[in-house]
Amino acid sequence: MTGQFTTASPLAPNLPLASVLAQVTSYSFSDGVNSYASSDPNARVIEFKVATDAAGAISGWTVELNEWESGTPPHTAGNLVSSMNIIGSGDLVLDSANCSTVGTSLEGIGDSCTSTTGGSVASNLSSPGTWSIAATPAAPAAAAVPALSEWMTLALALLLASAAAVGLRSSRGRHREGSMLMRAAAALALGCALIATVPAEAVASGIEVRTVRFAKGESSANAPRPARR
Repeated sequence: MTGQFTTASPLAPNLPLASVLAQVTSYSFSDGVNSYASSDPNARVIEFKVATDAAGAISGWTVELNEWESGTPPHTAGNLVSSMNIIGSGDLVLDSANCSTVGTSLEGIGDSCTSTTGGSVASNLSSPGTWSIAATPAAPAAAAVPALSEWMTLALALLLASAAAVGLRSSRGRHREGSMLMRAAAALALGCALIATVPAEAVASGIEVRTVRFAKGESSANAPRPARR
């Protein structure tokens, strides 16, 4: 059994066992037969609670996810559903069970299966899994962008203005002089861009993304779990 979830900001330290679903931006879990992901329209969150220690690491958890295997919204009793229960002391998974009651989950998610009958069951209640925190991507470094000092900008403006004034005169004798001034202005602009640089401000999103991964050994089957057809 493996999986992970991502939050918009790090989990608070010393958090009692409580729902963190409002902070979760995505999740993805698998029990080896069924997959449960926030991107799947058939997935439902029944419960998503964690507790943390003084460092903000997960120290306790209760996560229950459902996946509709048949039917379409709104689902009805008799539709097939799979379920994954991850708790601090172990886990329990259910495959191809008949949903007997459709309602609202503990997290307030509608069209959820709240009770089941039948299905294949597997559990491991003596070996809890472990959580690890993925590295947070570093903020983008500041980049250097070309900029002109005030005096260089003024000099360039004067040269361009002079060139423009000369260009307005239609006499042939002035045409060559205007071309020379235009070339001089272009050379000055290039030199200013190469010499004068200032650091640009780094762009910060204001959101620190934190991904938490879960890993666990195989469950011991209380009943055979057939491969998904």
